Amino acid sequence: MTMRTMAAPVAFSSIDPVFARAEREGRSFLFEHEVYAILRAAGIGVPRTLFVPTGRKVAARDLAGFRGAEVVLKIVSPLIQHKTDVGGVVFAKKSAAAVNAAVKAMTAGVLGRFDERAARDVAPSQRGVLVCEKVDFEKLGFGTELLVGVRTTREFGPVVTFGAGGVEVEFLNARLKDRQAVGIASAHLLKERNVPALVAGLAVSDKLVKPFRGRGAVLRPEELNRTLLRMAALAARYSPFGRSRYVIEEMGVNPFVVRAGKLVPLDGLCRFS
Repeated sequence: MTMRTMAAPVAFSSIDPVFARAEREGRSFLFEHEVYAILRAAGIGVPRTLFVPTGRKVAARDLAGFRGAEVVLKIVSPLIQHKTDVGGVVFAKKSAAAVNAAVKAMTAGVLGRFDERAARDVAPSQRGVLVCEKVDFEKLGFGTELLVGVRTTREFGPVVTFGAGGVEVEFLNARLKDRQAVGIASAHLLKERNVPALVAGLAVSDKLVKPFRGRGAVLRPEELNRTLLRMAALAARYSPFGRSRYVIEEMGVNPFVVRAGKLVPLDGLCRFS
């Protein structure tokens, strides 16, 4: 692509193997760290992560590249979609001993949330734990968490969606005026010149890219535009009309947050066919 905000091409050759590996395992969805791998290949910055397979312990050298004094631990299992609901997300001190102890306690705690029969299925399904950098991000109230998603629809093909994110997104969006809650565009038709009109007037983007109550803008419009265009590029490539044998049925980052003027994903999902 020759867009000014898309200077570096999307590394599609690095993305197809991610889908292929999941397909070989009989999955039609990706784990969070696999979503991050796709975002990274698309030129979108992601937090530092380390996938630790079940049975392996973390060593001090594994944590050397992580910022801060704490890390975030997330359970990885095909049977657990909402990790927080079952205690599958915890914070730990950034030391090998603390992380390994926290992993053991979290794994036992997650199994304890299920009845005996369900636990027998969940236990062997656990692939491991994802160690994530604890991201220090801008706290803005409304607008702190953003959602960017792509979806293949029957009527319009692949579409890109942008708006407020977080657990209260549906509640908040229902109370905003028409055309202030969310922007939606065709992934195949979205061009760089169209992005400003897509996000103009949205309550969440105005709060990010414009000064607010004596505080300067926390995000440059070009950074927001670039992220949306790269998500659109993924949706267009991995659509029924794209050049890959894989189709992204639904892919979402909720939330994106702002750190040092950049959008950083803190979670991600993807279903594909």
